[in-house]
Amino acid sequence: KQKTERNVVLYIRDDGSKDNTVNILKKYEEAENIHVSCGENVGVINSFFELLEQCTEADYYAFADQDDVWNEDKLERAVHRIGKTAAPVLYCADFEVWNGQTGELTPCSHLSEPFSIVKSIVNGDSGFGFTQVLNPAMRTLALRYMETKPKLTQYSHDMWCHLLAVCFGEILYDQTPVARYRRYGNNASTQELHGGNRFSHRLWQIRQFLLGARGKLFREDVRKFLEIYGEDLAGEQRDVFELFLNDGHRLKKVFWKERIRRSITDEIAIRVLFLLGKV
Repeated sequence: KQKTERNVVLYIRDDGSKDNTVNILKKYEEAENIHVSCGENVGVINSFFELLEQCTEADYYAFADQDDVWNEDKLERAVHRIGKTAAPVLYCADFEVWNGQTGELTPCSHLSEPFSIVKSIVNGDSGFGFTQVLNPAMRTLALRYMETKPKLTQYSHDMWCHLLAVCFGEILYDQTPVARYRRYGNNASTQELHGGNRFSHRLWQIRQFLLGARGKLFREDVRKFLEIYGEDLAGEQRDVFELFLNDGHRLKKVFWKERIRRSITDEIAIRVLFLLGKV
């Protein structure tokens, strides 16, 4: 429940649940401000973008999944920060991981400023979707995704919006937690599955990036971003994309002037991966 006097409308999409979810949602739909749509499982990113497209015109747009809990002041904080600017703006914030079994809350601060194209390409940097709020100009940019609906394997809707804001708009980062991610049973984002502790997360990184092809898959997804928005990029921006999306110029990547990772260990690791051509 949000502490706000603003008119909030919910758009909910069920992507093929086999349990009683749809019947429960239909009961909620009796309220005037709740709209429910049901369809096949088209994947996370397509589900969110389909909802974003279905929404009526509004002043602000926000994402949430079934295992997310917004703090009651989330929307007001976002609206206050964004204001009424006509330029594309993306608000995002820190959050807390909520252990559904113990009730323990763990703060999660996952972004580092300044934001950049390189961080988005290499790290998939983004504010988590359930903390993001978009203004209308940002929504218009994001919905160009629906023109081709590219098949993405690594990039998610929140990463996509974050990279858009880096390239064409402004990111407003709020370091105050505005939401909780409920961790229980088998529900988990990639970070939660592999980042429960530092050691297990390191092993996951080695398997995915050093031994696997996750870095290359990231680049393939970003290439699809470039196909849609490339003509609108400034020349210097295109140069950065071309450098980090191609296999050559390894030493130039190794000695890239920008700090890419938050910890020294991770920074050294990513430079080694550049040298090996893994990212």
